[in-house]
Amino acid sequence: AMEALIANLDLLAKRDFVQLSRICGVDHEDIADMVHEIRALDPRPGSAFASDPVQAVVPDVLVTQRPDGSWAIELNPETLPRVLVNRTYYAEISKSCRKDADKTFLTDCLQTANWL
Repeated sequence: AMEALIANLDLLAKRDFVQLSRICGVDHEDIADMVHEIRALDPRPGSAFASDPVQAVVPDVLVTQRPDGSWAIELNPETLPRVLVNRTYYAEISKSCRKDADKTFLTDCLQTANWL
């Protein structure tokens, strides 16, 4: 009888218990019991085993094959740290430098920051 009920879930959705009891060959009380059993079931039985959502892994290195068959390996620019240089502040400080050694030091620091 339960198999017949499951095969006719559209009638259950319409709450046509008279038609269901006729198809299943049971009385109204048995249909009510079977519906109660179905309602007691977990609609998402696998959720008990699910963990946190999987987070995408972003690679540090990208490997691609070139048209000539060789391989290209490069750092993923999305994972590299970004260094921003305030050019206005650099200009202000470099103007206040009186010694050549200080200016050279600032220029070296700027070049190092730009390289990053």
